[in-house]
Amino acid sequence: MYQHDRTNTIIGWSLGGFALIMYMLTTAPVVGFWDNGEFIAVGYTLGVGHPPGSPLYTLITRLFALLPFGNVARAVNFESVLMGAFAIALLYLVTAKMAKRWEGKVESFGDGLPTYVAGITACLFTAFSFSFWENALEAEVYASNIFVMMLTLWLVMRWSELGGIPRERKIIYLVLYILSLGVGIHMGCLLWAPAFLLFVIFFEKNYIGLILLGLPFGFGFVLLSKGIIWGAFGLWILWLAVTLFYALPALWPEPRQPATRQERKAIKAGKVRKRHRAELPAWLLWSLAGVELILFFATISNYGGGGAGWFFGLAAASVGSIYWFVVLLRRSVIDRPEIPARIVLGTVLLAILALSIHAYLLIRARLNPAINESDPHTWKLVLDVMRRKQYEPMRFFPRRTPFSNQFSILWSYYKPQFTVWPLLLAAWGAVAHARRDRRTFAMMAVGGFLASVGLLFYMNISDHEVRSREYFWVPSYVGLALWMGIGSGAIVEWAKQLGRTYRNVLAIALVIFSLVPFIRNYHVMDRSDNYVAHYYGWNMINFLDEDAILITNGDNDTFPLWYLQQVEGLRPDVDIVNLSLIQINWYIKQLKDRGIPMTLTYRQIEDMRPYWVRDPDTQELSLVTLRDIALHDMIRSNNWGRPVYFAVTVDDFMGYYDNLELEGMAFRLVPTTGRHQVNVEKTYENIFENYRYDSLIDVEDGWRVMDEVYKPATTARLVTNYAAGFSRLAFWAMQETPPDVDEAIRLYSLSLKFAPDYAPALNGLIAIYAARLLQPERALPLADRLLESQPEATESWVRYAGVNLMVAERLDGQEKPDEARTHFERAMEAYEEALRRDPTRGEIYAPLGSIYQRLGLEQKLDSLFELWGRRAPEDFEDALEDAKAYEERRSQTKGQGGQSGQTGTPGGR
Repeated sequence: MYQHDRTNTIIGWSLGGFALIMYMLTTAPVVGFWDNGEFIAVGYTLGVGHPPGSPLYTLITRLFALLPFGNVARAVNFESVLMGAFAIALLYLVTAKMAKRWEGKVESFGDGLPTYVAGITACLFTAFSFSFWENALEAEVYASNIFVMMLTLWLVMRWSELGGIPRERKIIYLVLYILSLGVGIHMGCLLWAPAFLLFVIFFEKNYIGLILLGLPFGFGFVLLSKGIIWGAFGLWILWLAVTLFYALPALWPEPRQPATRQERKAIKAGKVRKRHRAELPAWLLWSLAGVELILFFATISNYGGGGAGWFFGLAAASVGSIYWFVVLLRRSVIDRPEIPARIVLGTVLLAILALSIHAYLLIRARLNPAINESDPHTWKLVLDVMRRKQYEPMRFFPRRTPFSNQFSILWSYYKPQFTVWPLLLAAWGAVAHARRDRRTFAMMAVGGFLASVGLLFYMNISDHEVRSREYFWVPSYVGLALWMGIGSGAIVEWAKQLGRTYRNVLAIALVIFSLVPFIRNYHVMDRSDNYVAHYYGWNMINFLDEDAILITNGDNDTFPLWYLQQVEGLRPDVDIVNLSLIQINWYIKQLKDRGIPMTLTYRQIEDMRPYWVRDPDTQELSLVTLRDIALHDMIRSNNWGRPVYFAVTVDDFMGYYDNLELEGMAFRLVPTTGRHQVNVEKTYENIFENYRYDSLIDVEDGWRVMDEVYKPATTARLVTNYAAGFSRLAFWAMQETPPDVDEAIRLYSLSLKFAPDYAPALNGLIAIYAARLLQPERALPLADRLLESQPEATESWVRYAGVNLMVAERLDGQEKPDEARTHFERAMEAYEEALRRDPTRGEIYAPLGSIYQRLGLEQKLDSLFELWGRRAPEDFEDALEDAKAYEERRSQTKGQGGQSGQTGTPGGR
């Protein structure tokens, strides 16, 4: 007899094994950017990470950190690899269980082929989609979050297969416990919980009461999240009293029997309603009303009218949910009220047990670990961490950008995951799913909606996020991939009527088609040789003076350093000051605890608040932040006692820039004052002798660019800081007497190896080739690249125009009028665009006027001078003189046969 279930099990775990192998081959061997370094360091040291703390994930990463993988980063990254692979195996098993509801009797491999194809394609589309694959390669919470989601979905499907009414409730309790425990990893695991509840209600009407009896408890958490503690207690007391009453039938009062004949006749005639024996008694209702009234006044006195308004509104909603529970009870929709009441009560007890994992935050914070973000040393602070109070509060309205724009952003998140054809396949799969089984379709539709549009509404994303947030929508990508699988299975099922050969060919074609994401994303996802983040941090911290204080900007220049210090033990003498965190009181106190020089007392730090000051000259208001106060106090208190550095990633030097001297990847604070200071000797030593550029540049192979290692946008942006060091040295080489032109060209060229579109290096080379060496032809491709990379910058258009003008004049001097005219026209168009962007750029008018004169565009020439006279009448005469001098230089150049060339700076007058 053919064993269909056994085949499904083998295929499912084989797919999980295949995903595991591919993830192992492409996972990062060391630390990465963003939160990866923080999670590894926090797990290794059993610290406290950023809100909401993720305590369960921290404990799990600590266990994985003990595995013998060669280094801690690889060991902890393996946790995501393993969870991602398990999630893929469970996805196949879930798809198979859904198909089991409509596939009929399977007596051969051919009969089960639609299910096998459905599961395989769903898994392949998921496993190698951009965001899922990326999250399975590094220490992050999202792979574990999807594992929790798939495990609970599999359990719900397993529960639906049980016979008997009511069905065994142990699996329901397990699902709810795992979801609650999953909050200790990431709250995203709750996105599908309403869909699971809907699916359960489809099977047993009694479970409608789960929602109605559970709402008051959930509303209590809403009040708690807003800090309205007395109101939360009020709703929880209401919930507990009603739920206990229904959970214990012994408490239900027996209704009084009709005592008289008239009463019995009235009940029989329907004139008097016979009381249901499980209706709430009057004494309980009046007692609850009294308690709620007392807590209502307590809420007013402690939280004002706003808090009381929230309490009143949610209390009314809670009473309404209980009322409808009683109505359904009267109508016999709910015939056994103790079932939902006991499930709700058991769920809350299990949820409290699961959420107790957050006590870890309190315990570890009181032990002052090396990384102790938010310092949640009290239960109130633990609650603040869980509420993400540190961040900007979520507000549904006003929208941070119009809905239409938010949907465009959401679509931009979906495009890297799947092409159009798989999305069309998902649409067909949804239709086929709805036709075959409405229950599982409704569950997937509701879950997918909440995980996509619902999440978009909740997060209220903007068009200026710090980074792409596509990873938040991974649960919805998985839902779409499941429908892609069902769509594939439906096509194979249809192909049965065409014959076995056609069916098999189509099945193979669909499986191969589902490998497209794997083929398309392999190079992008291959992190096996990516050491960029590791050595980025290593270069930044390893060559600072002893006992240095290093001021960093944000996540990507801080978390790799935390990893290197806390896990690898590199440079523990260096104190890192993060400018993003120093705006929060608890972090400033931790800096003081670490021995950072400060005159501020703990009380002063606790009481510090931002304030506004008015400039006495301009009368403009400016905000003085905690960062301003703390950093200035730290630098003053240090009084040159310890070396202070600013990382090159810092974008706001807070008034210290003129006292900063570049030493490679960091600026050193020095007593001397000057613009663009460089310690040339130290910078040369660092960038040519000390720093390592693994995965970026192969120095031993003639500074070859390592294109075989993919660089994401974040990496490409950050490594421009290497380019800046080379470019700054090149600038100083040109300041020598005489200028070292060859060395400047070498340094600018090396700069462009790190960042091919780095504007300062392109501008520097353009100036050298065009103005100093009089070789505008060599400058022309650089000007093209500059304009292509930075078309929004007016300077790019000016440079492009100036170089084309020089080339045109040289060609004109060589009596090549057609080629010269082409470049004259390019220069003219570029100058016109620059003038449109910034009409105040005085150096544009003279060369543009010369071009108009050269091309015989008298009307445009008149308009140009009219615009110049209107924009800056005091400089109009200077412009006429410049134009005349420019024409004289052009005539001289032509007379010399194009050999001497233009002597001015491109685009200059």
